[in-house]
Amino acid sequence: MVTEVEIIYAYVEYGSSSFVCVLVRDLQSEIGEELLLKTVSEHTFSLVGEDFFHELTKIIANCLHVRYALITECSEFEKTRIRTISYIDKDKILENIEYNSMGTPCEIIMKGNDFFQQDEVEKNFPKKKGIKSYIGVPIYKSSTGEVMGHMAAYDDRPMPKRMNLLSVLKIFAARA
Repeated sequence: MVTEVEIIYAYVEYGSSSFVCVLVRDLQSEIGEELLLKTVSEHTFSLVGEDFFHELTKIIANCLHVRYALITECSEFEKTRIRTISYIDKDKILENIEYNSMGTPCEIIMKGNDFFQQDEVEKNFPKKKGIKSYIGVPIYKSSTGEVMGHMAAYDDRPMPKRMNLLSVLKIFAARA
């Protein structure tokens, strides 16, 4: 497998000793993020409403290599009931659902917190039986800064640990 890396090195003399310090940084995750942002921009720039949300969730699921992706909105003031705006199983658009977020990762996100669990989600959240990995971010109302929904992706397989994916999801959430 070929991986792009950045190599930084320096020659250092300290006392009577000489050292060569080398830092090797894997650029693969950054390339993946750039590709994801470019893909979303190219595929959604002319879309609005439901079409935009469906395309965005498809792209997120495909780029993150997960089975499910969703975008939600609060269905009541307390933010414990949520309804999906777009719900994807691979490339298939699922029927929107409404559910109670209590005891799920969604509950944490709806309180304004990012959430990422690489594996064993079902151990901490028994309602998510069969789910291994989950990543999600809140969607904020631009006028008030209030949480109005969230964007998430999850799978029945562990997800690679790439915490910077939260940053990418935040960009999409701001666009949503």
